Amino acid sequence: MPSSEQCIYCGNTFNPTRGEGDHVLPRGFGDFSGAIMFRGACSRCNNRLSPLEEELLRTAPEAILRRFAGAATNRRGKPVSWQAASGIPAPRFVVKHADHDELIEGDPAVGGQSRSVDHLAVALKDGRNVHIRLVRSMSADALRRKLLQQGIADGDIAHICWHADDENADAFTALLKEVWPSHRHEERPVTEAGMHRVPVRIECRFTVRYYRAIAKIAFHYFLANSRCDFTGHEGCFKPIRSFIMDGGEHEPYFENQKPKIMMPVGKLPDGTALLPARWMHKLCCVESPQSVVVGVYTLFGPERPPSPHFVTVLHRPGLVLVPEHRYGHAYIYGNPALGDDRDAFVEPVQMGRIR
Repeated sequence: MPSSEQCIYCGNTFNPTRGEGDHVLPRGFGDFSGAIMFRGACSRCNNRLSPLEEELLRTAPEAILRRFAGAATNRRGKPVSWQAASGIPAPRFVVKHADHDELIEGDPAVGGQSRSVDHLAVALKDGRNVHIRLVRSMSADALRRKLLQQGIADGDIAHICWHADDENADAFTALLKEVWPSHRHEERPVTEAGMHRVPVRIECRFTVRYYRAIAKIAFHYFLANSRCDFTGHEGCFKPIRSFIMDGGEHEPYFENQKPKIMMPVGKLPDGTALLPARWMHKLCCVESPQSVVVGVYTLFGPERPPSPHFVTVLHRPGLVLVPEHRYGHAYIYGNPALGDDRDAFVEPVQMGRIR
């Protein structure tokens, strides 16, 4: 390995032998034996891009799927808590009622126990539901400020429901009557104490940072594996470098035609799905004379078919006489019940061509 490299993003020279480089698949998904590394970006640029991975891991659907796969742990193996990322809230869990959504907390994503939290469920005339958490010490002025912060005026409200433990019910009743003294207050039947099985809706929010994170995985995977000796500095990669580092519209990279490849998993023509016995991620690439397209399959397994993103890393407008090249890798979460002696590992995968 050379003792100096030029960063593909900022152009500054750095020493790639210091540190381990960038994990092509974010390390927050786990420590995989044989993980593919990319060493073409300096630590400063990698740090600038860390908010992209935080959104991917914390607020997007992958935040939910990490728990199904048992990958939502820190480096000490302890479960991670739900976290926001760059102002985007963590996934939210709600129980749908006839006229409002009830906010709950816990870990219902993996069948765990959950409970309702003390909160207001404000149903707005435009159809939205806004939740405001209540605490016993909250004053009427504090609640009014919370409403203003959410941009809610009295004229916007269709109706308000609130949920609270019995021990806080009287205090919150007094609080709400102070804020809305002219409103009619209606008591509803109290939910019987105990365990109840209810359907839960999961709400995830993410921004273009999510797509930039996926594009970064795709670009670095291609550069780490291509046989064409690309470094990433080439002018043809300027658009995707700019998108990853600075943002912009994601459609040019995500909405082009899918490559004609066949993976040994996924949905079948009859509506069923062929699923692996283990949870995993898969990265694959097709380098053709017309384009370079990388498939990013995050977190699929026994209970979920893959929902891949196909990222156009490079578009060749003219006919370039290069042979088509296909390759792929699976990032597999080991399962001792299936005889695995490793917690997580990477293996190459075979890909077929669909004619």
